[in-house]
Amino acid sequence: MLTSKPKNKIKRMLPGDEPEEAPKLRRGARAAIAESLPSALPQPKWVRLIREDVERLPEEARVKNIKQLRKLLRRAILIEHTTIPPYLCALYSLQEGTNQESAEVIKSVLVEEMLHWILAANVLNAIGGEPCVNEPRFIPSYPSNLLDLLNTKTDTGVTSLKELLKVDALSASNGKQSNGSTDAIEVGLLRFSEEAIDTFLEIETPVPVGGESSGNPTIGTFYKILIHGLETLEAEAHAKGKTIFTKDPERRKRQITPEHYYGSGGKAVVVTDLHTARKALKEIIFQGEGFDPRFFEKDISIGDYDEIGHFYRFNQIKQGRYYEEGDTPETGPRGATLRVDWDEVYQMKPNPTLKDYRHDPDLRAKGKAFNQGYMNLLDKMQKAFTGQPDALQEAVVYMFELKYLAGELLKNPIGAGELAAGPIFGYLGKTK
Repeated sequence: MLTSKPKNKIKRMLPGDEPEEAPKLRRGARAAIAESLPSALPQPKWVRLIREDVERLPEEARVKNIKQLRKLLRRAILIEHTTIPPYLCALYSLQEGTNQESAEVIKSVLVEEMLHWILAANVLNAIGGEPCVNEPRFIPSYPSNLLDLLNTKTDTGVTSLKELLKVDALSASNGKQSNGSTDAIEVGLLRFSEEAIDTFLEIETPVPVGGESSGNPTIGTFYKILIHGLETLEAEAHAKGKTIFTKDPERRKRQITPEHYYGSGGKAVVVTDLHTARKALKEIIFQGEGFDPRFFEKDISIGDYDEIGHFYRFNQIKQGRYYEEGDTPETGPRGATLRVDWDEVYQMKPNPTLKDYRHDPDLRAKGKAFNQGYMNLLDKMQKAFTGQPDALQEAVVYMFELKYLAGELLKNPIGAGELAAGPIFGYLGKTK
């Protein structure tokens, strides 16, 4: 259960599922392009608002060509990947039979993060890109700075994760600014704790009310930039009688379909054109940030939803209450109590590495076994993303195996100290 149960609960209500017309672009040459595109119905409100949000950003933050768009979609896959191990660590560190409500919240988010991983890969495959999730340069290390991953301004020339993490976050120059932004949102592997939930809230934070340009960039802003890039490049291609979306039947076989993956929080979108690409990325925005009252024609509160955005789910844990009908971002959750016990957890060392286990051969072997299970999962995801979608079911099996392997670590102290071992999520080739 993600919220309390008001009388008139809205089931999976997301705006924008209605048919769309092709994008209306800027004045001049691009306006002429827009006139040549087929259109029958008015654009959904959310499409217009997203475009307006991106148009307020600096020009250098926008997508300029197909090469950059593919690179940023690979970045999107990395961003979704980066969130999964921290959420898993929080879940694994809960002692058996405790914090069951918090566990259900975290599990529900994890299911949707897996879906977001898939949706980003579907869009990348649809425009002729090459997903990669099992090579060292595309595997996150911890702690990482989320703001570096969200920056789109200096992406040209980035060829590896090491270089990517050195990218200047131009949106947050040299530390704290007067608008409250900082140059880092540190994402690490932590046990279930108030610190971990605070980090999750930073990861999933919605765009601030009043504009995209205030504060730090968010995951939602990043995806809005991608949607804007898809619209612009597709319109330019259409003017030349072309499309950025592949027509190759073999390429289209790479799409993960609802038959291959279906979770309680949504289903895979097969991406073949601009409409389906927007639909896929919209799902990521709304499931993550979850609530933007501008996108609706009438007043709807957070508590009206059967499934709420990730930020608000984690905020329920933080506040110890569920959202109920009538609750808003300003009021916070005011519903039934969500019981949280911060002490009923394994005392996992933050951001563990194999080096921490160097004096305990048995513990080191368990750490390597976990990394092997993690690599098995990534290898299956890679196959699923590159033409063998049935491998996704095998990946799910490895996900369950990781819980057992993590338990083997968390129940063991490191040396004579008070801290316990924990999962590393490291590339196996770098664990010697």
